[in-house]
Amino acid sequence: MISTPPPDWNSYVQSGIHQPNLPTIQEINKAEFAPNVIRLGTGELSPHLFPRERMKQIFHRLANLIDSLGYEEPKGLLFLREQLSKYLKTIGIEASSSTILIVSGALQALQLISISLLQRGSTIFLEKPSYLYSLHVFQSAGMRLFGLPLDENGVQTKMITKQKKRQNASLLYTIPSFHNPTGILMSEERRRELIDVCEQERLI
Repeated sequence: MISTPPPDWNSYVQSGIHQPNLPTIQEINKAEFAPNVIRLGTGELSPHLFPRERMKQIFHRLANLIDSLGYEEPKGLLFLREQLSKYLKTIGIEASSSTILIVSGALQALQLISISLLQRGSTIFLEKPSYLYSLHVFQSAGMRLFGLPLDENGVQTKMITKQKKRQNASLLYTIPSFHNPTGILMSEERRRELIDVCEQERLI
């Protein structure tokens, strides 16, 4: 009697939407939970800095306003979207609550952009180096990544103009404030320059 061969798990992993982690990445992930390691990669506050008393006051005040702990509508809590809409108006952005989508975090937003707004195989410009987990999201969605060099003021915008037509990039992904992993804070002058170049090159 011949037994059924075991599943080929490697083929399942390779054909899945998420690419397998490299051993180096696995080591980094493991180290993040070591008690003697400070987790700089996630950008989280130290527990010593939590405003615990303020949080207690807010939770106490809002407890009677909670009507449900179930799922909200797909776009997110309506009250939150309405408040965001009001705030955006104060900085010159017209966005109704119906056009706002609440996501669980930046990576979910990047994944939604990748699979809904971009075609598979599109090229994305990003800083070199860039945030590790965002790279996984783009690669899992079948995007091509092209790294742009950094200097002390942020991404070098002249490289965008130089490479745009050659690479046919669809989008620029940048981290202008406290860049991960370098910590660079893009200067105001460079930010304006970046917006001008992206408008000129029609780069989102």
